[in-house]
Amino acid sequence: MGSKEFSGVTGPLWCAMSPDFRLFARVYALSLAMRVLVLPTLLIAWLTVAGAATIAPSRPHNLAAADLLRKGSSPSLPIGLYRHLQRAEDTAKRDQEYALRTSTSQLHFQAGETSTRRFGPHAFKQKVSHVDGENGSKEWHQRYWFDATFYKPGGPVYLLDGGETSGEDRIPFLETGILRILAEATGGLGVILEHRYYGESFPVERLDTDSLRFLTTEESLRDSAYFAQTVVFPGLEAHNLSSSNVPWIYYGGSYAGAKSAFARKLFPEVFWGALASSAVTTAIEDFHDYYTPIMQHGPPECIAYLQNHTELIDSLLELKMPFITSRLKGAFGLGNITSDADFVNALAIPLGSWQARNWDPAVGSTRFFEFCDALTPPTNDGNLKNSTSLTASLFPSLPSDPKKALESLQGYANYVSEHVAPLCPPDATQDECFGTDEYGGDSLEEAPWKSWSYQFCTGGFISSRATVQSADSSGCL
Repeated sequence: MGSKEFSGVTGPLWCAMSPDFRLFARVYALSLAMRVLVLPTLLIAWLTVAGAATIAPSRPHNLAAADLLRKGSSPSLPIGLYRHLQRAEDTAKRDQEYALRTSTSQLHFQAGETSTRRFGPHAFKQKVSHVDGENGSKEWHQRYWFDATFYKPGGPVYLLDGGETSGEDRIPFLETGILRILAEATGGLGVILEHRYYGESFPVERLDTDSLRFLTTEESLRDSAYFAQTVVFPGLEAHNLSSSNVPWIYYGGSYAGAKSAFARKLFPEVFWGALASSAVTTAIEDFHDYYTPIMQHGPPECIAYLQNHTELIDSLLELKMPFITSRLKGAFGLGNITSDADFVNALAIPLGSWQARNWDPAVGSTRFFEFCDALTPPTNDGNLKNSTSLTASLFPSLPSDPKKALESLQGYANYVSEHVAPLCPPDATQDECFGTDEYGGDSLEEAPWKSWSYQFCTGGFISSRATVQSADSSGCL
């Protein structure tokens, strides 16, 4: 079937399509003519468009490993891909440190050393377990950082819970953020306490199932309480800064925000107050509504296209036709992913950038809007007013401009091909990178992904479907 036979679509639109998309068009037209396959009404609309348009390529902006690895930016990031990106980031950090050490100018290195080391880390002897009598006498070293620059005798202590990441990642709060602001305003002391099983604070030597039994919210809460009751800060030994003598105020955000609220409730005699920012205090077994705010507050045109694309991809995969499935995956640059579930999970990776937004551009990300730009074709008024009138009357629920919907689908495929598929290094297969059943082992090196995965699976912070429209096949984490 030639391009002129594809429901009147000719010219730049047909030529700009990838070979896979031209194949889809032929399959669609054939299935409609033969009345063999039942496809969604959106699919039929795309087959009835007339006219021509130029497909706008997505803007080049590579996804960075650091952006994807930071907490919250991509909840659905597959374990295999996470491990590859983590190794890449570690290598980049080592290269940077080497460059700083060998630089002829030591000014930058010394400034960085001062800003990251003057707060710690320090080591606190913590109990392996506060609830298991057999292990209650065993100890391990928990890292913490503090700043007494503004401390005045009798001032409060602000304890920031490190949450599900390395405590080093929280140093900006101590250096220029809320801990510094509060300490300076009240003559207080700011502290960061690293969460057990994160960073370098481990009460065990491996992360097998038995060793993970000490990783619970309760144990971590009791870590904080015991720390507040007994810690003696180096250089401040002459001051009694325990919670029995000065006010301690707990601070945390997200998961650590929930802990902040729980700590104040469970240990009112220890914590004088608490700041629970964005606290996730309710355990939800299947939190598919995690993505509802994107539907409600994302760019409307982008969200509408994304919902339509999700329905279309689901429908194609449900046909269970290897010929179509392989071409569909190939169009998105993910042709070597075996599992359909792994494929659609990879398609959801860009959605994680929604949570990475921030009012402060220095720490926030605009990647979600760049993703939406790729899905939103430029406005071209009047080019389909006549050709779509019949379609609109027959299918009122369809997009007002089906041709633009097809452009958007191509833009979606382009974006994933250019920004998601290349995340997999050349020496790894796509199944290794994007497979959701990859298991990395039990060494402490696996903690960056394994500790939090264990916690949200056993503690109630579960999101099993990363969808912008409820469809099982396009969002399993």
